[in-house]
Amino acid sequence: MSVEMTPLSGGSVSGAYLDVPGARTLGATLPPLTALLAKTDDELAVLLLAASLDLDAAMPYQGVRYEADQAREFPRYQRAVDRTQIHTPSETLGGAVGIWDWDDPSGAAVVPDRVKIACLYQAASLLDPSFQRRLDAIRGGLASQSIGSMSESYLKPTDLPGGLSGGGLCDRAQRYMNKYRLRSAPLL
Repeated sequence: MSVEMTPLSGGSVSGAYLDVPGARTLGATLPPLTALLAKTDDELAVLLLAASLDLDAAMPYQGVRYEADQAREFPRYQRAVDRTQIHTPSETLGGAVGIWDWDDPSGAAVVPDRVKIACLYQAASLLDPSFQRRLDAIRGGLASQSIGSMSESYLKPTDLPGGLSGGGLCDRAQRYMNKYRLRSAPLL
């Protein structure tokens, strides 16, 4: 499957959790994102969309999307809701109760800051090709590796740490997204 990530005017890519100006502002407050923030607006926009797609595919998340037809996984309700009963969040959920992040001044659900920070760290990890090689080796079951006399050890996929429930996120992005990971679900 190929995803077209064509920058729009001004270095933004449709569908990313952060636009370029927002990424530069937030990224300036977080160490160590120097290499990511040094990218051109167009390069940064493409990396942000790729990271957003990674976050969406990484794991099942608690609750449901705020809008059934929204492109990304966030914003979300914290729990499953009956969409036929929803008119506005305040009508059915008592204000912002049940929505991960709510902006009172605008009266709208927003993407949580933790998701935006995870997006930045994931985008930065995409600049390091060794990260993907290590992740591919772990997915393949590599548990240890020696150079002298060439020794490798592999785990069964079911024994992999955390079952790779982070779906390829870098460690920092994974830590920010764990809050939203679905831990259990009701049986249907």
